[in-house]
Amino acid sequence: MSVPPLEIPLQPDVPSVLPNVHEWQPVVIVCAPVAGATAITLRIGPDALGPPMLRPGDPRWRWHWNAEDRVGRFPVVLRWAAPGPATAMWMLVVQPAKLREEHYQALLQALQARSFDLLLALRGGEIGVAPHRDAAPVSLGAHWPQLIAQAQAAVAVADAIQARPHERQMAFTASVPLHELDQLDAVALADLAREPLDAAPVTLVPALQRVLHGALPRQLPMRRTRPTTDTPEHRLLRAVVDQLTWRIAQAGALLADQAPHTAPVGWEAQHRRALQGLHRVQRSALLATLPAATACPAPTHLMQHDRQYRQVYALWRGLRAAPQVEVDAPAFHLPLSDLPTLYEHWCVVETAAALAMLGVVQQEQFWSRDAAAHWRWRLRLAENTPLLTVGVAGATVALVYHRRYTAQAGQGAALGSLDPFTRVPDIALEIRRADAAPRTLLLDAKYRRMPDGTLPQGALDTAYTYHGAIGFAGKPAALGAWLLFPGTHPITAGPVGALPFLPGMTDALSELLGQFFHAPQMDADEPR
Repeated sequence: MSVPPLEIPLQPDVPSVLPNVHEWQPVVIVCAPVAGATAITLRIGPDALGPPMLRPGDPRWRWHWNAEDRVGRFPVVLRWAAPGPATAMWMLVVQPAKLREEHYQALLQALQARSFDLLLALRGGEIGVAPHRDAAPVSLGAHWPQLIAQAQAAVAVADAIQARPHERQMAFTASVPLHELDQLDAVALADLAREPLDAAPVTLVPALQRVLHGALPRQLPMRRTRPTTDTPEHRLLRAVVDQLTWRIAQAGALLADQAPHTAPVGWEAQHRRALQGLHRVQRSALLATLPAATACPAPTHLMQHDRQYRQVYALWRGLRAAPQVEVDAPAFHLPLSDLPTLYEHWCVVETAAALAMLGVVQQEQFWSRDAAAHWRWRLRLAENTPLLTVGVAGATVALVYHRRYTAQAGQGAALGSLDPFTRVPDIALEIRRADAAPRTLLLDAKYRRMPDGTLPQGALDTAYTYHGAIGFAGKPAALGAWLLFPGTHPITAGPVGALPFLPGMTDALSELLGQFFHAPQMDADEPR
């Protein structure tokens, strides 16, 4: 279904407001000629449209433009020379479709929820377990009150502990002049010979001087103790405060990107107050110089018997039970105009979750841990490298994001392109068996759909191209090629097709992978 173009007239000598347009809506910019103008050019945002086109019988200047999947405010700048340079500027607003706004919120929630599952499943042990696929995504708006409550509790308990902090006696060694000693313990006496010896006054410890033949050290290292607030409990409090500071800062950036009607009421003021309180606690005399704890496998005696320190441990447990994941790229901070990339990242994570349920996880490279803050995990979607390797039905299946299939590789002893062009599908599942040539199953995320829920005509061409163009040793090697798109009507054409794929609509992908990877012979051309 084609969208009729919207004609937008420009009047260089009259201030005017341009009408809003929608994404993918063709636009025709028209302008009455300026007398004597030369070197006429038009720019919309980053797009230089150049000189105008003319239509027979119509003296107006004319340009054609389409924002495609970009949304936001685009400056429209018209320049000409007549006789000196002149410029006129307008602002054009491209609005997202309602579908995109709804998908944006749902994808953010689903990506965060599935990231939790992958983190716990793939990093929980040596081989991991299947992610929880029946857990509904928790929206950031729904989680926000709990996050604010945790921050308020952390600030309150830190202030209470700061008023009367628990101290412990810390042992240290200090050099003490000999004449200041009031006692000499066995350890210090044993260390006498290790110190430089000097002539000592005759009146100083005569008996000891005679034993040492007239020489004593000027000073001795003595064990001392002093009170300190550097305790495991306070380091754990610092870790709790640091975690909450990071989480609230990240959540605030996400809420700022959301549509106003979807964000919690008054969240900006809550965000500001929470960060102010947490930053104040971080700079306090109690916590400013303390390193954050990296682990707390069991509560200490103080955490078990003191109410305030018991609350610190409870906050730590609560944060550990619901980890917050930082997605690299960073996908969580992508603008709405880059929704296709957010959709692509979510498809990768969902495919990894579905693949992990089919076999035994052998290796994964999704996650990295922050060296400065061990509680902070980052999801990194490295390109052209195996992110996840799973043993399935006697074969090894590797998930690769943006795998580059080159022409040279396809003719040799590696998977590659059979034609002269490099092919880069979004998701490649490469299957290797000891007794067979390598095969691959290809998935490509296409954030495109028609108003009736179908895939646009011609979009399936990509799947056919991948299926026929990627091979091994000069022969096709793709088991299938499927598009993932935010529609409602699937397309099936043998080993090529398109699956509707959105949060809450992921079962079809799991079934498809099960058909391919649990078939008796995975080197067959079609699923059973």
